[in-house]
Amino acid sequence: NPWRTKLLGLLQSSTPLFIGLSGEDPNLRSVLAEVQKTHVSRSLGHPFWGVRICTNDDANVSTWEIRGVSCEKVEDYKAIPKLLMSICKRSAEFMTKSKLGIR
Repeated sequence: NPWRTKLLGLLQSSTPLFIGLSGEDPNLRSVLAEVQKTHVSRSLGHPFWGVRICTNDDANVSTWEIRGVSCEKVEDYKAIPKLLMSICKRSAEFMTKSKLGIR
């Protein structure tokens, strides 16, 4: 399946941010299980290779965490834009420091 191969390649080599997925799709669970075993971060010993935004009362946290995807909890879905902006700002700061050689 070319789509599955492409998806696996993308997920294995990046730190994805999942928004709005329950994790109940068997195909998605299969992909997550495979990526957990083969993600580039495995060689560094990181416990998680991806992040999922979820609410405090999300019932699917363990479904994702056992597959190596951490849950970033928000109070409710209205808080997601603020969280995403914070991530973008931190990323921009990191990239700027990286280009300047600052650690």
